[in-house]
Amino acid sequence: MAESLDDFDDEDRQLRFDVRVGFKHPSVTAQEISAALGWKADRMWTVGEPRTTPTGSRLPGVQRQTYWARWRRFEGKRAFFSEVMKTLKALSRKREFIQNLVRTGGEATFAISLPGDRNIGDVLKPDQLKALGEAGFDLSIEVFPNMQ
Repeated sequence: MAESLDDFDDEDRQLRFDVRVGFKHPSVTAQEISAALGWKADRMWTVGEPRTTPTGSRLPGVQRQTYWARWRRFEGKRAFFSEVMKTLKALSRKREFIQNLVRTGGEATFAISLPGDRNIGDVLKPDQLKALGEAGFDLSIEVFPNMQ
């Protein structure tokens, strides 16, 4: 427990979380997703490509679906849902593309990764939850006990 405001500030600086926006689809290519969004992916592959590890080592088989993801680490903040909503707003001009992606068998997901070694929480308001759903997004929250 924090003994003073200075101690609290030190604890706050240790707060961290990741927000990832991701898409999966059975036939749309990762390059098409990048072009439609106007964003570069941090990790992506297209259905039918050889499987690889994040470092590029070859794995057996081919990708069964397209995957596209972009993420960002936030430090010293607690309000992870506000970062999701900022990203959703940035994607608002791409809403038709995202809804079509979902309608044609794809998935759109916001994933929040939280550390298991810190008490961190936030509240998603009803209008925010509605906006995510109407845009076609799933919401995933994961806790990682050893998150670096």
